This record gives sequence, C-alpha cells and structure tokens, in this order.
Amino acid sequence: MLQKQIVPIRVFNDSLYTEEIRALVGISPSEGNIPKAKALQLLKVQLPQLNTMTEKRTPRLQRNIRMLGRLLSLTDIEEAILTFFVLVDHHFVLADLLSSIVIMDKDALVRLMSAALSIEREIINAYVQSSSTLFATGLLAQELRPERIGVNVKIPRGIKDALLSEADSIESLMKVVLEPSPKPTLRAHDFEHLSAETDLLHTYLTEGIQQGVTGINVLIYGPPGTGKTEYARWLASVIKTPLYQVRACNDSEDSISGSDRLSYFRLSQRFLQCTTALILFDEIEDVFPDPDMVSPSSVAAQKWPGKLFINRLLETNPVPTIWIANEISHVDKAYLRRFDYSIELAIPPIQVRRRIAKRHLQKHRLPPTFLEHLAQQDELSAAQISKLAKVLHVVGCDDKTARHDIAEQVIERSMSLLDQKRVQARTGAETYSLEFLNTSHDVSALIPALRSDQTSCRGAMCFYGPPGTGKTVLAHHLASELGMPIHAKRASDILSPYVGETEARIAKMFAHAADTSALLLLDEADSFLSARQGAKQHWDVTAVNELLVQMEQFDGLFICSTNAMTSLDSAAMRRFVLKIKFDYLKPEQRWRLFLRYIPQKLGVSENTRFRGVLDTLTTLTPGDFTTVSRGAKLFGKKQLSPDELLNGLIEECKLKRGNATQGIGFVLSY
Repeated sequence: MLQKQIVPIRVFNDSLYTEEIRALVGISPSEGNIPKAKALQLLKVQLPQLNTMTEKRTPRLQRNIRMLGRLLSLTDIEEAILTFFVLVDHHFVLADLLSSIVIMDKDALVRLMSAALSIEREIINAYVQSSSTLFATGLLAQELRPERIGVNVKIPRGIKDALLSEADSIESLMKVVLEPSPKPTLRAHDFEHLSAETDLLHTYLTEGIQQGVTGINVLIYGPPGTGKTEYARWLASVIKTPLYQVRACNDSEDSISGSDRLSYFRLSQRFLQCTTALILFDEIEDVFPDPDMVSPSSVAAQKWPGKLFINRLLETNPVPTIWIANEISHVDKAYLRRFDYSIELAIPPIQVRRRIAKRHLQKHRLPPTFLEHLAQQDELSAAQISKLAKVLHVVGCDDKTARHDIAEQVIERSMSLLDQKRVQARTGAETYSLEFLNTSHDVSALIPALRSDQTSCRGAMCFYGPPGTGKTVLAHHLASELGMPIHAKRASDILSPYVGETEARIAKMFAHAADTSALLLLDEADSFLSARQGAKQHWDVTAVNELLVQMEQFDGLFICSTNAMTSLDSAAMRRFVLKIKFDYLKPEQRWRLFLRYIPQKLGVSENTRFRGVLDTLTTLTPGDFTTVSRGAKLFGKKQLSPDELLNGLIEECKLKRGNATQGIGFVLSY
C-alpha cells in the first residue's frame, strides 16, 4: 500500500517538516527543510522497513473489513477502497504526505486511487458514485474542509477506530454504531392517555414487521421530559420486539456528530435488515439541521447528504424506525411528510401526573397536599419529578418539615429555570366554595347535570364579569368535579407578533384539548374575540376567524372568561351556548366570607360595626379577600384581625375604577 502511494502528485508545500517522517527516512531534525521530491526518493529506499511496520496492523484491519464486507456484500475492490481510506485517515505517514495533496475534483480523486491501488480508473469511478454501497451506507462521505482546498473523502471516526480494533464478530464490530436500548422504567398506566395511539402503532408495527414493509417511520415529538423515549421503549416491549438505538455518544462519552449518526443509522439498517427488530433514533435535531441556520456554503451543509437522499432513506429503510425529537418546527415539511405516523407527547393528564408523583415520591413521605400540588402543575414534567426524587434520596433528610421545604425549593428552582407557569395551591380559607359566587345561573345545579350525562360535556360557555369574581376558579372547579384534565391558556400564551403564528397556536390549543379529552379554558378571551369591525390589521381578523372555526369544530367543553363582555364579536356570542355573568358579592356573601377569614367570634356590637362597613363595599369580590390574605402573609402574618382584614378590603375597593369609597379610620398593623 505504501509503495503504491508514492506517485507524482502536485503539492503546495515543497518542504518536509514532519519529525516522524524525518525519522523514518533517516533525516536529522537539524538538517533544515528537505524538498519532498528528495523525501519521496528516501521513502522508496525505506519501503521494506515501512512495510514491515504496517504488517502488524494489516491482518486485524483486513479481518474486520472482511467481516463488514460480508455484511454489506462488498466486492474485493470496495474492500480495498475502504482499506485505503482507513489507512489514509489513520497512518501518520500517509496522512502527512496526502495532507498537502490538492485533489481538486472527483476525477483527481479517481486518479489518485487508481495509482495507489493499481486499479483502472473506470473501475474505481464506478465504486465512488453517491449510489455505490460505500457512500450509500455512509461508510464514506465526500465533503469540503475549511483548512484545505479541494475534495476530501472521510470515514466516520467511530467506524475507523472500530475497524482498527480487535473484534471477534460482526456484532462486536457494530457496537460502535448501535446498542440495545435499555428497558423501560414506566408502565402501561403511565401511557393510558395514549391508548388510541398505542393500539394503532401496536398493529401497524407488528403487521409491518411480519409483512416486511419498508419505509416504516414513526415520529414522536414534544417538550423534554415528557416520556418520549420511555414510550418508545415501552411500546417495543409491548409488541415483544428488540429495540436498538443509534448511538449518540462514543465509549469516551464524546458526542457523535449528526452526519456520523446518520451514517450509523444507515449501517444499522443493513445490519438488522434480516432480523426482527426496531431502531430508535433519539435526539434527531442535529440530524435535521435548521436550513435557516446553515449556510449552503458552510462545512455543515457540505456534510449534509441532501434532501433527495434523505427522502429516499425515509422511504426505503427496511427496519421500522422510531424517531424522537424535542422540536420539529425547523424540520423541512418534505421530511415530515415521509413519516407514516406522528405523536406529540405533551405533559400528561392530571390523573397520570398524580400516579407519577406518587410513584416517585411516596417513599419520601411528603404531605399528600404537596403531591396534589405537583399534579396540578400542568407544565411540570415527569423528568422534573424524577430529579426531585433523586435530590431527596441523596440528601436523606429525616425531618419531615425540612424534607418538605427541600422538595418545595427544588421544584420552585426547576420551574423557574424552565420558565414554567405555576398553579397556586389553595388551602385554608382560600378553599373554593360555590356559595361565594354571585352568578346569573345556578352553577351548583350545572355540575351534577354535567356529571350525570358525560355526553353533555361539550359546547362553549362564556364566563364574564369583573376581575376576581371567580370565573377562572370555577372553570378549574368544574374540571375537578367532572374528573377531566384542564388545558388552560391565557391570551398572552397564544398571541404572537409573527404572521400566522397566533392562528397556529389557537389550532394547537384545541388539538391538545381534544387529544387529552380536557376541558379547555381560554382566559382573557376578549383579546381574541373583540369585534372584527374595529380591527386595525388583517391578522387581527384572521385570528378571530380561526378561533371561531375551532370553536365550531371542537367536540369538548370550552370555556372563555372575559372582563369585557360588551366588546366581544357578535358571531362569537352566538357560539356560546351558555353565558354566565359573575357579579360582585351580595351583602350576605360578603359577611359570611368575612367571618370565614377571621379567627375569633365577634360580639354583637362588633357584628353591627363590621357588617355596616361591609354593606358599603359594594364592589367586593372573593378575589379581594384572597389578595388581602396573601398580602398579610408577606409580612409573616398567618391570621388577620377583623380590623386588619376590613381595612385591607377597603383599600382594595378604593383601587377599583369608579369607586372612591372613603376610609373610616382603621389603620393596618402589618
């Protein structure tokens, strides 16, 4: 091989500077620069010794390439070509000599290989086409390198290292590209909300494998920590099929590039094509790079095999593959259309979240109220709960109160880090009660009616009235009483400055509620449903239109809440089958709620005094009581005195527009 390498090729640098090569040809480091023409002559003299040095590695490399050749049905010429590039990339003598060779185009590459391997150019040319086995399987790839001019052919580093290492079987050799996927840690009831998807995939994958259908690809996507990989592993265990995953890190825990992982995937397909198996390709974001972030002239773009190649790969893979992604917005729709089936895994429904919290945390003896609080967090993932269990296990705190404080701290930091919105826990006097609602309809009769006939749990309702009157809380209470998960969104979650994005988020909101059979709550609905006649921009109109269309098509329970009923679009008003007005507390409600928030009983004279003042506060809402109570807690007060509570309520009423209730002389003591 070395002898065949020494051919007259044009070089940039005419001096010899590598100390290892100087040593091989017997040149002293102090002799200065030696022209390469002279170095080549010296190398020819040293060829017998150099050949002896390389023979030690040759049997191992030849044996491994022969095993790989049998797997891929490589010809002798293809094995020779692969051996050539492994040695070029690995042997320091060849690497140094060829580093300054300018291979300007494919023809120059063919000439070099023809001279090195003593094989006719026409034959070599047939084996270096993009459709040839060596390139189609990803063993070799052509790319441009920024540090040199011309064409470069590379072999994935992991494959090269494996070919140069000891391997007693093809299975041992292939460990560098794929590995058995670990067994799942979650169970069937953790995915019961995906029963329809699971039934379909179970049948499709089982029948597809039995019938030998090619091009089976399933995409599972969603936020990190939602159990996508666990679901794939569990699904494979259910259909009793071995699952192998394309490696993302090598044995040294270094990340493998997207282009190399794609080569590994192609090799894995060939390796497993005659077996009954599934392939898991996780973290595919680096395999499908964002076209807006990669310049066509960049090195990353040169490594990318091209759209037509990827499309063909997704249409012809013999082994069914499950692809996992956290984000797919950047993936070209031409690729997405090639996936047979897709599942978006969001945060699971509340009943599943309860089980996950209990399974991970029950041995740590946390209060049931805290576990329920975790389950109520509709953005908290199973991975975050698992991390909490890990912290509690390592810390090993025996004090119950301290353990609870640690758990709250870990969850608070985690949700802050991920910018997740928290659902506040309600305890004590803040516990929800229908008796403190002043509504136009008897909502206490609505709940049992909906509960008795689940088929009636569909349609749109509008809750309207002043802030703090209980609109949003009633929606959550309804969901809890009906045993339904709730999918709550605010206008700020949906509105986007980008054209078309608001409409897409509206559609996604309804789709998620439909998929999870959730009660859908849209807070601050007036931001969307304002009359279209007053719209200043056309996209304001299209957002309203999209919401109206989705309302018509939604086969579930949809609740809008608003503080500005009069500004709503007339077409939207007609779509609400029930419009419930929430008003300020009635005098008797104010008094009962006041008594609920104070610790002691009042005398007759105090009753008369406090109730008389409360009768003048005509704009009081349940939310005012909650606000005053929480404000006091900031000052470390667990209970308010009657005077403190009353004065706080007066101040709340003062702040409301159009209400200038005068103070009556009580002074807050906190």
